[in-house]
Amino acid sequence: MRGGTADLSSFMRSYVEHSKNFIHKPMKYPVILVVDNDDGLKKLKDTVRKYFRVQLDINTKESFYHLCENLYLVKTPEDGGETYIEDLFPEKWCNYELNGKRLDTSNSKIDVSKFYGKAYFANYVVKPNASKIDFSGFDSLLDRISLAIIEYSKKDKICE
Repeated sequence: MRGGTADLSSFMRSYVEHSKNFIHKPMKYPVILVVDNDDGLKKLKDTVRKYFRVQLDINTKESFYHLCENLYLVKTPEDGGETYIEDLFPEKWCNYELNGKRLDTSNSKIDVSKFYGKAYFANYVVKPNASKIDFSGFDSLLDRISLAIIEYSKKDKICE
């Protein structure tokens, strides 16, 4: 996958089909998809409803969504509107200027003369500065992931 909700929709649809053929069941660990709580959810909403009978949109507030077997989806925590995983970083890092450019978290085409995107942020801001970044803003997201892991450890691991 290269990223984005279109790839995730495709992955989820194929996961349902391919997981039927997995011979080692129940699977030991969950697969957890983490997504931004933004307009990209519109592209996932229909797939999630059709294939998993789960209601999902920018306003739903569950900690996680069990899709089937060991497949879960976790949204970035709601904060009165759209949220992006980059919002969990301290403001200093989201405003980090690199070669005269700043981060643009939108999923639209960006002006590359003024901005860099999410992948660039991950590779050229976060990765080289990981030892300096305070990741405590991720606690709420990690709590959601932990809850999904705990739920999976207790579940009858058969897809409905």
